[in-house]
Parts: sequence; C-alpha cells; structure tokens
Amino acid sequence: MKMKVALLNKSDKKVDPIHPSVLAMAKGMKRCGVKIKYRVDPWKKDYPEVDLVVCRGAGRKMMPWQKGDGFPKTIRNNRHYDYILKRNKQKKTTLIVDTAYVTRGNYRSVGINGLHGNAYDFQKDCPNDRFKETGIKLKDWQTTGDTVFIVGQAIIDSSHSHINLLDWYRDVYNEIKENSDCNIVFKIHPKILRLPRQKRLWNKLVKENKFFPKDIEVSTKPLTEEYGRAKFFVTFSSLVGVDAMLNGIPAVATDKTSMAYGVAAKSVKEMLKNYPHTPKREQWLNNLAYKQWSMKELESGVAWKYYEPEIIKKIEAGA
Repeated sequence: MKMKVALLNKSDKKVDPIHPSVLAMAKGMKRCGVKIKYRVDPWKKDYPEVDLVVCRGAGRKMMPWQKGDGFPKTIRNNRHYDYILKRNKQKKTTLIVDTAYVTRGNYRSVGINGLHGNAYDFQKDCPNDRFKETGIKLKDWQTTGDTVFIVGQAIIDSSHSHINLLDWYRDVYNEIKENSDCNIVFKIHPKILRLPRQKRLWNKLVKENKFFPKDIEVSTKPLTEEYGRAKFFVTFSSLVGVDAMLNGIPAVATDKTSMAYGVAAKSVKEMLKNYPHTPKREQWLNNLAYKQWSMKELESGVAWKYYEPEIIKKIEAGA
C-alpha cells in the first residue's frame, strides 16, 4: 500500500528538529520502501494531509495550574497535543514513539493512535522471546513493607494532561489516610529536583495548594533504595508502576494510560481490601516487550515490519 507519511517536528530547536527516535523509525521505514515526503510543523501550523504521522510523544497540554515561574502561558507543545487529539477524532492514524517500559536506555516504545496504555492494543498472548532478551529477572513478591508511596510525576507530561494531578495527589492521600494506618511518603519526580524551573513551580504549587500536610515525608532517594520499606506504590500513569511490579512490589495504577493498568490494582481501596495484590506478571511482561524496540530495530526496519500490517488496517478502515 502506498501511503503519505509525515514526520512531526516536535522540537523547538533549529538544528535537527525531528527527534532522533523518530528519525530512526523513519530510516527503518525507508529501508522497507516507504517514502516520507512531508513534515508537520506546529510552529508554523503546517499540517499536510497525510495517511500517517510519526512523532515523538503526544504533546503536553498545559493546564491552568501548571502556569507559573519559568513557563510561558502557551507552549508549542499544546499545538502538538491538540493536533494528535484532532487526528484521533478524525480517525486518522498516528505512530507514537516514546519512553520504553521494561528496558529503557536504548529502547523506545511504539504505539498506534495513542500514548502508552491509550495506544491500540494488538499485542496479545505474545511469546516470551523478547522479554527473555532483556535479561531482566522477575523478582518474587515482597509484602513485608509498612510504607505506602504516592508516586509524583513531572509537572507537565502527556500522560496526565487530561486531569488535575494536584487533585489526584490530594484524593489519594485522603483515601490512604481514611482506610489504613500506613505510613505515607510522597516520592517526588526526579525532574522536579533536577530542573530549576520545575522546582520553582513545584515549590509555588506546594505553598498555594495544600494538597499534602506540611509534615508529609518527601522521598528524594532513587526508587531502588525505597523498595525495602514499600508496602505498595500508588501511581497515576507513571512507569514506576511497571518498575515496582518487576521488582516484586505491589502497585496501584489508577489510569489506563499506565502500562501497569492491566495487572495492577485500580484503586487504593482495592489494594487494601485484597492486600497483597500479587497478579501473574509473565504474560503481561511478554506483551510489553513487544511494545518496545531498540534503536537498532527502529533503524533496520524490524519494528516497522511488525507494525506495518496493523497500520495499513487502521488507514484502510479510517483508524
């Protein structure tokens, strides 16, 4: 099938504006005979009529509560987010490359018409070959911890653009407090600690929004150093849900964007009622391994050959 393909210019840099992972996927597609003649440029509002758009991430919709020190009132990422949302509503096909799940580093996730758990889910009953190749050993369940971790996320992120995350923090804290006597710790996102403007805005939000009591413990340690005392982790869409369950720590995932949503508890109440929530993880991990691909596999066309039949079906059916 001949298809019109565009790469989305997600970067605001003037040099190499297309993300390297998108360029790697494009290189693989070209190796398989796909011609790519178009670019989508949110800066210029240039949106050519094409069958398939390949992009990095799904954009980030800035919410009113996210505006503050160091952040402009409107950002170009909003255009990216709105464009992808519009394509979905028009039943047009998009291929999204983003952060991987089981192994990161040189791997990238690939999803059709959605980010992470919102992508078209056709990877069912996958064999275990790709997960075995990761070399990761699934750890036994650990259920002796006494601390519940509320997992923070970056202030602006595609995976929680559809909610007010501050309200979620408050609601989760209250739910744990009202239904248990567990020790509660907030695990702050590393980006907030690392990036000055995120840190400034976070401090402002904490001061103005009182979504936690002042004396709540805030963990700045690496996640691996907190596994020993963890009873379970509560996540919205964070990949910490995947990390925790790989390492034998029960997890809550409250939104379907989370890649742990299919096997994790869906709420704090569900977790507490059925603790320890220790589902079978093997098939879930086998499927996840077929949703992420190495940069080499993107560049060689291996990943494209895997996705191409499903993409053609989507294009022909109008997504």
